[in-house]
Amino acid sequence: YIVLIYLIYNIKTGRLTYSSAGMNAKPFLIRKDGTVSAVPIYGIPICKLKDVFEPKYYNNYIDMKPGDKLVFYTDGFVDAKNKDNEEYSVERLRKFLEDYCHLSGEELVEAAQNDLFNFIDREDNAKDDITFAVLDFGGIS
Repeated sequence: YIVLIYLIYNIKTGRLTYSSAGMNAKPFLIRKDGTVSAVPIYGIPICKLKDVFEPKYYNNYIDMKPGDKLVFYTDGFVDAKNKDNEEYSVERLRKFLEDYCHLSGEELVEAAQNDLFNFIDREDNAKDDITFAVLDFGGIS
């Protein structure tokens, strides 16, 4: 099956249009003022489930402003466990983003990677795919 999310950004209006096909890790929106919120996503993966469920995909919108960031990650990032079998967790990620929201997108990716791998002790201890990406709207005017 295929899981994906697509984004279209209108540079004139600042409107970001997005739709999801099965993303189960809600992206986080970081506003310039440091506010962090989960972004709603809907839609089933592209797969044989269309025989069981009628696939529906929805366009969603966010009005982005200069200095905002959008954070994407896979469930492997938040499901990663340390030696005590504790998950990194969505709550820990949210707290991390609140604490480090002032970083640029590139710096945030590096800091998140370091935080995760320190938490699980080593990169080799990851059991699932780990993806973490940031769209930084810092230079947009």
